[in-house]
Amino acid sequence: MDPNSVLKAVVLSTNQYTNNRNENNLINLERQLDVLTNLIGPGKSLKFFLPTQILPTECLTSLLDLLNEPSNPTDLLTKTMTVLYNLGADNDIKNCLHTSFHVMPSVAHILLLHSRSPSDRIVLQSVQLLQRITYNSRVSYPSSYADDLFKFLMTHIQGTESDLTLPCLGLMANLCKNNVSIQAHIKTMENVKSVYKALIQYLSHSNLTMIVFALSIITSLCLNEELGDKLFQPKNVNQTFQLIFNILIQGEDITTRRYVVDLFVFLLKSPKIQQSLLVFEHLGGGVQEILNLLTRNSEPEAIAKIFELLLAFCSSSGIRCTVCQTLMSLPTLQSTEALQQQIIQPGVSEPFYAILHWASQSYNTHNMAPLVALDFLKEVYEEMLDSGLTSQLSPRTDLSLPILTEQLVQPVGCDDRAIKHHCQKIVKAVDILHVLASDETLRSTVAQSFDIKTCVGILEHQLNHNNIGITLGRSHTVSEWSNAGVDVVLHMLDLMNSLQRDVPGLEKHIHMTLQDPRLIPFLASALTSDTRDKVQTALSLVSIAAKLPDFSVIVLGDSIAANNASKVIELESLKKPLNIEHSPSLSPGRHKQLTFESKVVRENGVHGNTAGPTDSSVQSLIDRMQTGLEIKDMKASEIMDVYEHKLASLATKESHLQDLLEAKAMALAQADRLISQYRCRRAQSEAEARKLRSLLQDAEKRNEEYSEKLNEVRVEHERTVGEMEQLIAHNENLQVIAKDHDQLTVQHQEQSKKLETLERKLKSKEEDNQSLQELYDMLQKHNETLANQHEVATERLAKLDEERKNLTKILKEREKKCTELKEKTDKQEKDIRKLQRECENSDSAVEKLREDLSKSENEKKDFKQQATALEKETKERDTYIHKLRNELEKQTQIAKMIHSLTSGNVPESNVKL
Repeated sequence: MDPNSVLKAVVLSTNQYTNNRNENNLINLERQLDVLTNLIGPGKSLKFFLPTQILPTECLTSLLDLLNEPSNPTDLLTKTMTVLYNLGADNDIKNCLHTSFHVMPSVAHILLLHSRSPSDRIVLQSVQLLQRITYNSRVSYPSSYADDLFKFLMTHIQGTESDLTLPCLGLMANLCKNNVSIQAHIKTMENVKSVYKALIQYLSHSNLTMIVFALSIITSLCLNEELGDKLFQPKNVNQTFQLIFNILIQGEDITTRRYVVDLFVFLLKSPKIQQSLLVFEHLGGGVQEILNLLTRNSEPEAIAKIFELLLAFCSSSGIRCTVCQTLMSLPTLQSTEALQQQIIQPGVSEPFYAILHWASQSYNTHNMAPLVALDFLKEVYEEMLDSGLTSQLSPRTDLSLPILTEQLVQPVGCDDRAIKHHCQKIVKAVDILHVLASDETLRSTVAQSFDIKTCVGILEHQLNHNNIGITLGRSHTVSEWSNAGVDVVLHMLDLMNSLQRDVPGLEKHIHMTLQDPRLIPFLASALTSDTRDKVQTALSLVSIAAKLPDFSVIVLGDSIAANNASKVIELESLKKPLNIEHSPSLSPGRHKQLTFESKVVRENGVHGNTAGPTDSSVQSLIDRMQTGLEIKDMKASEIMDVYEHKLASLATKESHLQDLLEAKAMALAQADRLISQYRCRRAQSEAEARKLRSLLQDAEKRNEEYSEKLNEVRVEHERTVGEMEQLIAHNENLQVIAKDHDQLTVQHQEQSKKLETLERKLKSKEEDNQSLQELYDMLQKHNETLANQHEVATERLAKLDEERKNLTKILKEREKKCTELKEKTDKQEKDIRKLQRECENSDSAVEKLREDLSKSENEKKDFKQQATALEKETKERDTYIHKLRNELEKQTQIAKMIHSLTSGNVPESNVKL
């Protein structure tokens, strides 16, 4: 299926439906949109749809006309949005839709028109289309639809989760990204706090994409505010980094990975976040997992985003060293052929092989993945050389140099974007070779792989085919890849200059190229460029070429002056109003196309339309010649001269008609081109006019509101002046109170700390006191028992003393006989004294126990032993006292007997004894 025929059919069916809105035209238009949807479906190439060409521009204009008509059926609008959504997968088409065709107001108008029924499919498609168009695109604010759109998004973000929640979060993340005016407007909304709460709740959601969207919105709105400080404070920043790494590694959706990479790149722009990431303990493991994603993923878009994140890491010197060491410290295989096979195959086992694999891919694979892979490889080699890691880590030039030299091929193809991409790859490969050649140990290796013929062939191709060199930089018909070709020439000459001492015969080619007059437009274009590196490279080459004899500085100055003059003319032409009659000339590619079309028209039109009359006239002339030859009264030669003259005149007329027809065809083609340009610019001007009209209406409404508010503000200002004075005085008092409160809080904290320590000591002392009190009670009880026993013993001793005195009085006369009894009593007295002393010792021991409770356990044992001994002694004393009593009884009996003997009354019983 021819894409151009499909686009023509869509444009034709749209025009038919616009002119005549009937059922048949509507069915035909929907059928053509379905065919176009199948042609540009997900995963299919959109390289045929170039927004700079006439037919795709007319197709986009027709689609936008359908969206701008509110009376169109919903099914038609839905299919139109599907086509635009699929076209938005290409970055160039997406940027064209947003900047040139201004599709966002139309889609937002449809969304707000159907917002009362959010379950409709067209609402979901509108939000998804807006999310795709606004990705990495800046949205102007204020606008007529912005406030209503924000209210719609806020409502669905805070409401219950539905199919609209995820695209609404994505659209809000796109609108808030790097847009200060929209961020300020959202912060001033009434329900912003509830929105923050809803976003924080989404951070714990099971859907990784929803988490990324919510975190992106919070980061854009609150990174430099209190909520952002809490989210990225040292306690939480490690958890945030771990969350981002987990989403990046575990996320399978390309949308999730795209937004999480953008979030990480945005965070790395903050020096505070960079310092926090440097001290993140799992940084090495996270970088390793990201590098491993290059080996596990085969989606070019995802690979390009991973390389973008790695390049953001390399923007910080500390993180770049970690990335370089993690990448280059992996073990290498011994067989070079095996390594080459792994690089060629799509599935590779190591990140370094994956980098080389994607660096060697072509434009048909992806337009950005090979370029960012080469940029990352350049960063790695620069870090190795700057940090001196070549002695520790292998640079693996045996693998990278063949891949880099394979990129040094002349660009072949008719697509300007493909040629530009190839030129950019050549420039980046040459830059890597230049970085490697800056090291003395690797320069010889680079020189061995350097092919002079290949590099000279690339230079010759640029000098012969680049429009800047052909038109001497003065023409407006510069191809899309011309500036990239200038970079190829400059960087290639710079590399050759750095290797001229190591490659024999290279210096001669450099001098020949620098003295070539075809090089002057390239140098002039570089010197008048706005890129610093390009100007510096061109100046270094001019300084080398100025020493050569055949280098013309005057011609270079004329070229620079001509370039400056052409830029001035371009600026002046941009300031003038649009004039279709004096439109710029066609580009060479378009001129060839129109020339080819004119030839086809001439061949099909002239020969097809004039073939019948010419053949009939020639046949009639032949018949007349034959009949004329039959006339015998005229000379045949004269007749032949007449017919030859007529034939020559007819031939000249035919050639003249052909020239006129060719000129008409050229004029018709130019008219078609001018009409298409007029349609495109009319669509742009209408979109801009609608935008300006809506902005003017909004401005008028706001001016009225502002005038009313201004009057109210003036009245309130007078009120607030007095209130402000009172508030200032009150604020001063509050500041004094706040200072006192701060001092009291500090003292309170100190006293609370002291109170806690004292309470802990008091608890410990109470426990010790309780244990000692228990011991004291036990000892007190034991002491009371001993005291009771001592009183009993003392009473008994007192009675014995009295009896002894009585006995001494009675037995004075019997001293001689009772000496033995006295001796025994003396011994008893001594024993009693000993007991008294022992009792006194026991009292002193009890007092010592009361004083030294800490030694009570050891003394308790001794005291128990003493108590047992005392008990034994008291028992012995009791027995002894019992014996003494018996003896006293005997003595009394003896005394009675003696008395009775003295009196003469002796009982018989006693006599018997």
